[in-house]
Amino acid sequence: MVWGGLIKSQPLPDFRTLVRLTYNDLPGGIALYPALVYLHDLKGISPAPIVNFIEGRKVAIGNLTAEFGTDWTAGLTYQAFSGGGTHHRLRDRDNVSAYIAYAF
Repeated sequence: MVWGGLIKSQPLPDFRTLVRLTYNDLPGGIALYPALVYLHDLKGISPAPIVNFIEGRKVAIGNLTAEFGTDWTAGLTYQAFSGGGTHHRLRDRDNVSAYIAYAF
């Protein structure tokens, strides 16, 4: 379909999932919140400037957040990027991040 000089395609198929668990009241007053996110763009490419869909792109994110009482929090996250060919600029930029926070 052509509209205003732009080609409008059909909705693009993709797969998005989020799994988050909660473990409260562990020994020592600790609470754990593990989470997994998986994204997979199955077919098609969004046009620029909004490139939010790239065929073949896969993103996996694993996160673990821990709360120690009411004051301390710590977290660890791993992000893995793959697929999408040369259109996916993050495909080789896996990363790990960690933090510790104190609320006062």
